[in-house]
Amino acid sequence: MITVITIAIVTYGVYWALSKIGKKDAPEGLTVLGNYNQIIQVGRDMIGVDEEVVKAAVEKRFAKSRGPVIARRALEMLRPAQREPGAGVTGGGAEIAPETVAAAPAALNGDSGEDLEAQESYTDQRIVVHATDKDSHKSGWAGHLPGIWEKRLPMRLFPAIDPKSVFGKDEIVGDVIVVSKKNLDGDYIPYVFHVVGID
Repeated sequence: MITVITIAIVTYGVYWALSKIGKKDAPEGLTVLGNYNQIIQVGRDMIGVDEEVVKAAVEKRFAKSRGPVIARRALEMLRPAQREPGAGVTGGGAEIAPETVAAAPAALNGDSGEDLEAQESYTDQRIVVHATDKDSHKSGWAGHLPGIWEKRLPMRLFPAIDPKSVFGKDEIVGDVIVVSKKNLDGDYIPYVFHVVGID
């Protein structure tokens, strides 16, 4: 599941980047949008929720100032495939089609090339839960990730996870995406993690 979510984020990142350079409604933009919708359907079938829930979970990551950072990261992930004509990217039953790879712009307009935010995915990760809220997916949650980051961090649940299934537990095992920001020393420091699946 974590692979499908990552592929969906990357594909939407390409579409988001194309929208910023005025190609959202061009043939390549529509091709990428179609590919993205196919990946959303794979995610919907995999986790058994409405596809609008999956879309919202992906697209809300591009809100406000985070959009350029995530889109830049998505474009960087596709650069190796862009070096091989006709190459696509597959994983978890989903595919970033060769047409989407070819349509991805080299960079965003005004891109400095500096990543201020990074994401790392981990599967079957032990999660120590510090705070829970059975009525919310993102507020009131906190935890830490042994072996990755020992300090307490805000924790957000993917919409497909029922908060009540985690509420009151001291530990869970699941798939997570850790989001870090670059500090003044150039080090990436985790500031939030997303739980996208639980075992």
